[in-house]
This record gives sequence, C-alpha cells and structure tokens, in this order.
Amino acid sequence: MGAFKEVNNSIVSFNKMKEVYRYQDALYNSTKSYHELAKLQYVNGVISYIDLLDAQRQLFDAEIALNNAILNELISVVALYKALGGGLNK
Repeated sequence: MGAFKEVNNSIVSFNKMKEVYRYQDALYNSTKSYHELAKLQYVNGVISYIDLLDAQRQLFDAEIALNNAILNELISVVALYKALGGGLNK
C-alpha cells in the first residue's frame, strides 16, 4: 500500500509544480511587458532611470522564480519516475 501512496503523492506534487510553473510563466510574461513599457517610458522621458532599474529588478526576480519553478517541476518528474520503480540498474 505504501507504493501506491508514494506514486499518488508524486503525481500530486508533479501537478502542483506544473501549476506553479504556469503561474510563474504568466508573472514572467507580465514583468517582461512591464519592463518593455518602462524602457519606452524612460527613452521618452516619462520616468526616471531608477524606475527603469526597478522594472529590470522585477524582471530579474521573475526570471529567477521561473527557473526555480522549472527546476522544481523537473525534480518532481524524477520523483515520480522513482516512485514508479525507475532508477539506475547496478
């Protein structure tokens, strides 16, 4: 019965990581658009350089979060594979 629980937990974890990835991807796309807008506003003199730097920082933070989401999704795939009995043969 423990194997079924482990597989189920791995599937739930994988699905959750896919959901987190989708949210982080949406956040990344949003901050990328904001950064592009901030660049245009800076070039046209609407905002200061500090505001542009803040937009760049937000984009960088979103990129890091997206990469972490990708990493966690891949780790959950490995855990699912392991729970299903996969692994290295010695």
